[in-house]
Amino acid sequence: MLMRDRLDVVFADDDFTHLYPADGRPGFSPGQLALVSVLQFAENLSDRAAADAVRTRIDRKYGLGLELDDPGFDYSLLSEFRARLTEGDRADQLLQAGGKAAVRERAEEFGRDGQKLLTAAWASDAPPRLRMLRQVEILRRVWIHQYSWDREGQLRWREGTALPPASLRFDSPYDTDAHYCVKRDVAWSGYRVHFTESCDQDLPHLVTHVATTIAPVQDGQLTEKIHDDLATRRLAPAEHIVDTAYLTPAHVERAQRVHGITLLGPILADNSRQAKAGSGFAKAAFTIDWDNKQAICPRGATSASWTKLNISGHTYLQARFAESD
Repeated sequence: MLMRDRLDVVFADDDFTHLYPADGRPGFSPGQLALVSVLQFAENLSDRAAADAVRTRIDRKYGLGLELDDPGFDYSLLSEFRARLTEGDRADQLLQAGGKAAVRERAEEFGRDGQKLLTAAWASDAPPRLRMLRQVEILRRVWIHQYSWDREGQLRWREGTALPPASLRFDSPYDTDAHYCVKRDVAWSGYRVHFTESCDQDLPHLVTHVATTIAPVQDGQLTEKIHDDLATRRLAPAEHIVDTAYLTPAHVERAQRVHGITLLGPILADNSRQAKAGSGFAKAAFTIDWDNKQAICPRGATSASWTKLNISGHTYLQARFAESD
């Protein structure tokens, strides 16, 4: 009801006219279906329960601008509406009606409103306990993450690369430990969990270790901690089979030296342009003479220099060949 009072019509039918044919019998308002879908997600309702709420709840009828005796709609319309939205990028209509300029304008309007609250909370005559409230602290952090001041002193909404790293900002004021992450083709906001399980033949498979981190923490950052925790509980395995992300030469060496664990798993594939194209010389085409600190190319030429590099906390070896080679 408050949404209706403050925002009036949230989604207009005109924003969804391209989803429906121009002829035929008029159906239930697509703008209202969009709002029902948002409220359904907020309350975690099934399609049937969401449709029942429209028929039976006064707050739903008020928010949708329906008469009290309106019969509502069949719940199957919600799945049909979602199917229309999933074609192409039509789902953006729910959040970007009016285009990016309209989204930015509305976001900066919200930003100014929130900044007024923060300014009032930090005013000299404001009760100090206001600044100690968890909700106020969360609001302050969200505004630091999502807004900045330009040179003219105007509050601006951050986008894209202007945002702080995902490991620093949280994605929901309701769960400040939930962070955004992308792994290959999967994007999510939440956490990352790591399971270690025994796999002895003819014995039950048991989970021996569980670790949970914020989503942006990479898998390989947990390898050493998992081994240390297992050793502390006297559960360190003789062999530990892991995914590629947990495996580096340094991890293999430390696991054996510190805990006597043989770390096994697939080595990270060469993602260089040559390897992907199957042409030129990829890393696997070179032979390494570790004793003499030299690389040998497929034609037999030997590298002229061998340099250790430290980049972003990681150590790399660079072998360079003479231009004549």
